[in-house]
Amino acid sequence: MPDPSDLKNIARQFLMLTATVSLDEACARFVAHDFIHHNQYFKGDRQSLQRAMQVSAVSMPGKKIVVISALQEGDRVMTYSHIQMQDDTMDTAAFHMSRGGKIAELWDLAQQAGKDMPNENGLF
Repeated sequence: MPDPSDLKNIARQFLMLTATVSLDEACARFVAHDFIHHNQYFKGDRQSLQRAMQVSAVSMPGKKIVVISALQEGDRVMTYSHIQMQDDTMDTAAFHMSRGGKIAELWDLAQQAGKDMPNENGLF
């Protein structure tokens, strides 16, 4: 088990790697073999996550994840991120919560940032 004080860094590194073509590295370094994913659009296993990340990397090249904040309680880390597309067509605010040093469980929620939102504070 990694040092508990390093779990926020593990979550950050995992997310940044998932936005690039380093998907195999992200899974090998940071995802447990018995991984569980809580996303309504995919099956909840490690292989389904990896396939979804590969499709995303191909369909959205140049995607970048900037982790704005990370909070930790015990072995759970929650991050708030700004997902940026290379062509600047869609920015997304995302919350990820992971459990474990080798990420054993992952939850994710995202909201697309509208170009003409009435809230002057924006999502970021």
